[in-house]
Amino acid sequence: MKQALTAKGQVDVWKHATLQAFQTIGVGDVHTDDAGSRLSGMHPELGPINIDYLIPEEGKTRMEIQVENPDLIQHFKGAVAGAFRSIMANPAALQAITQPAPADEPEAQPDTAPEVPADAQPAQPVNNLSDLPKSEEGLPISPEAGAMVEPTEVIPVDAPEVQTAAEEQDKQENNPEPDDNTKLCKHCHKPMPKNNDICPNCHKKQKSNVLPIVLGIVGGVIVLGLLAFFVLRPMLSGGNNNGSNSGGGTASPSTSASVNPSATTDPNATAAPSATAATVKVSNAQYEQVQNGMTYEQVVGIMGGEGQQLSESTYNDSNGNPVTLKIYYWEGQGETGANVSITFQGDVVTTKSSYGLQ
Repeated sequence: MKQALTAKGQVDVWKHATLQAFQTIGVGDVHTDDAGSRLSGMHPELGPINIDYLIPEEGKTRMEIQVENPDLIQHFKGAVAGAFRSIMANPAALQAITQPAPADEPEAQPDTAPEVPADAQPAQPVNNLSDLPKSEEGLPISPEAGAMVEPTEVIPVDAPEVQTAAEEQDKQENNPEPDDNTKLCKHCHKPMPKNNDICPNCHKKQKSNVLPIVLGIVGGVIVLGLLAFFVLRPMLSGGNNNGSNSGGGTASPSTSASVNPSATTDPNATAAPSATAATVKVSNAQYEQVQNGMTYEQVVGIMGGEGQQLSESTYNDSNGNPVTLKIYYWEGQGETGANVSITFQGDVVTTKSSYGLQ
C-alpha cells in the first residue's frame, strides 16, 4: 500500500520527526539511502516501511509512504505529527537542524572517494536513534541535515489543511468549478464548453429541459382528450340511436304507441349542417391523406366536414410564445366505435390516431 502526504515544513525537520516517530512506534533496522531522500525501517509486527522525501514547492515536504500493512501508516502519521510539533516548539532544536553552516568553514573538498583501510568494517544500519550523532541539545541529527532557510508557518499533519494526494485529487474530480465559458456535464459532472451539445469527456448528448415539459403538457392534453372522448361519445351515440328506433319493425307496443302530440315540427327551426362530426364518417383512405403540417381547413376538406373539438389548451414555448393545442374527433367507417383523433398545434397537424377504420 502506498500513500502520499504533503505538509508545510522543511524536509530536514520532517526527516528528524520521522526518526523520532520510528522510535516511538517501535520501527527498527533504520536505513537511509546515499542521497538521503529515503528512510526505511522494519516494524516487528506490522512489517516494513519506506518513506521517500520530495520537495513539491518551497516550504513544503511530500512524503510518499509505502507499507505492507495499512495499520502501520496510521501509527506513523500520528507519531510523526507529534514529533514534528515537538521540534517546532523547541527553538534550540529547530535551529540545530535548520541553522546554515558558519561562513568561516573551509571550502568543501572535491567529491573523491576516501581511501578505505583494509581492516575497515562495513557500515552498519541505524537500528535506533541512540546510534545517530546528537546535537548539543541531545536531538539526533541525520547525516543529510544541512543549511536550510528559516522555517515557515507549520500546519500539523492531522490538521484539515493537510490532505493526502489521493484526497486532493478526489476533491478536484468530484467538485469541479466551471468558469464563464464552461458548464457542468449533466452525466459525468465534469466541465465542458458551454456551447457544446456533446460532452468531450463522456461523449453523451446534453438533454434539454424544455422537451420534457412540452412532452408532459402534450401527454396531459391527450389523456384529457381521450377521457372526454369516452365520456362524450356514449352520450352522442345514445342520442343517435334514440332517433333511429322509430323505423324498427320489432319495437314493443308501448314504444310504438307512445306518440307525443306536442312533438311537431317547429316551422321556425333551422336544419343542422349536413357536414358535421355527427354525420361525417371518415374512411381509412381519407385518414391516410392527412399529413403532419396540414392546416385544419385542409383536414376538413379531406374529411368532408368539420370535426368535433374535444379539448383546447395553451402553453408557452421555450421562447415564451403562446402555443395552442386542439384535439378534434371524427367518427369512422368500419368497426363499431371506429373513429379518428387529430391533434393541432398552432393550427397545424402534429399527431393523428385512429381506431377500427376500413
